[in-house]
Amino acid sequence: MEFKYLPADRADNALALHDGGWRSTDKDMLMHEYDLTEEQAEELCGDLEAVEDYLGKVVDEDGYEVNYEGAVALMDDEIREAVHFKLGSCSNQAFYNAYCEEHFKKYGEHFEVN
Repeated sequence: MEFKYLPADRADNALALHDGGWRSTDKDMLMHEYDLTEEQAEELCGDLEAVEDYLGKVVDEDGYEVNYEGAVALMDDEIREAVHFKLGSCSNQAFYNAYCEEHFKKYGEHFEVN
């Protein structure tokens, strides 16, 4: 498996961690489990985020993986376009998180993909 912006060894490590259940949002737990510095954990979480982007997954606020394309299909068009205009090019996870914040502001409830 190749990721355009990760060296092969880092991609393999991130993929193995992802297969083991670790996600890009698990920074504190990764630091504790693997005795990582904050900088190392942030880099690793970035690598995990790249894996999630590659696999088409994002992590919701409850820690569950959801299909990114399915989530986008359910998004409010107005909010989705505003977030896209504001952020431009970014990771799927960053876009999803920003969308969820704006969705909550507009509707007063969390965005859920069932």
